[in-house]
Amino acid sequence: MMSIQEDETYFYFTLEVIKALHLDSKVFFAGVADNAPYEFQVYSWINTLYKDGKTSDDAINEIHEMRRLFLIQNYNTS
Repeated sequence: MMSIQEDETYFYFTLEVIKALHLDSKVFFAGVADNAPYEFQVYSWINTLYKDGKTSDDAINEIHEMRRLFLIQNYNTS
């Protein structure tokens, strides 16, 4: 279980990444709660990168790259 300070750090990390991806936080978290595939995938990436100790800037750059690869892979399989 995270302490209040760790929880706050995680919350701000997550919000900073979501904002940089030009996502509305209310819509995003509603999508996560509903297990919407895109939102859930992005949330999974955010959690993994946070646990890996990445900075929010590094996480944003990595998620941009992962999204591109994700879209290309899904486009090529269609």
